[in-house]
Parts: sequence; structure tokens; C-alpha cells
Amino acid sequence: MFCHFALDAATELRIPQSPTLAKRIESIQGADKLQSEVFHALREVGNVGSHGSGVRRDVVLSAFEIYEHQLDILFSPGNGLRIESLARRIRATKGK
Repeated sequence: MFCHFALDAATELRIPQSPTLAKRIESIQGADKLQSEVFHALREVGNVGSHGSGVRRDVVLSAFEIYEHQLDILFSPGNGLRIESLARRIRATKGK
């Protein structure tokens, strides 16, 4: 009942819907294909972990390595070839 009320209140107030994470990631795809791949890979691992039957240990470890690399990029840009490879493997299996 509360959810129904909240939806009605949002509609009445004309609160704009935020784009999904996938749509926001797609919006950067033209500017930076590698970052788009990396973010989609992390999103898919998160989706499987949140809504699926579980994430394999090796996929979680790959995702942690990607997160670590992304933090490294923020502070010292470097070679992203290994991370691109990890991201493509996760994308190929949809995070499973």
C-alpha cells in the first residue's frame, strides 16, 4: 500500500524518473568505450549478486581487481589492457 501511495505522490509531484544505470553507462559509450565496458561489467556482477543466484568467487575477485584498477586510474593513469580483458570476460558471461 505504501508503494502505491509513493508512486501516486511521485506522479502528482511530477518527479522525473532517473535513467537506469545501464542507460547512464551507455551514454558514455561513444566517448570512452573501455570505461563503458568496465562499468557494464561491474554493473552485471552487482545485478547477479543482488538479484541472481550468486556470483562465482573468480568473478568477484575479477570485479575487485577492476575496482582496484579504477581507483588506480583516478590517481595514476596507466595501462588498462588487463582490465579491459577482465571486463570483456565478465560481460561475455553476463556476470555469472
